[in-house]
Amino acid sequence: THKAHTHKAHTHKAHTHTVCGPLSAEYLNEIARQNWPKFATQQYFDKDGFFISIVFSGPLLLIALALLINSVYRMSNMLIKVKRKEFKKAAEKKKSRKKGGKQKKSKGNKPKAE
Repeated sequence: THKAHTHKAHTHKAHTHTVCGPLSAEYLNEIARQNWPKFATQQYFDKDGFFISIVFSGPLLLIALALLINSVYRMSNMLIKVKRKEFKKAAEKKKSRKKGGKQKKSKGNKPKAE
């Protein structure tokens, strides 16, 4: 169970970073726009934040999309497993009712005529 707990913790962190990353892009773009000569030779960081959106937020949004697709895939597999068990249980119950009905008739338990 420790392994499952660790997996859940890492998944939660991945979701948090994926959501908070694009939210902080505007702030990071503004800082980079003011200080670009310190680390770059050209001004990439415009007021609209197109460059940081492509370089920083784009990959995070692709990761978020991959997480969403993975979650839907896992949930659909779980739903299929649950429904198969439900159908199997219902079929077994129906089968046991038929066997029980045949056994009663074979014992000679006929309804009394009034």
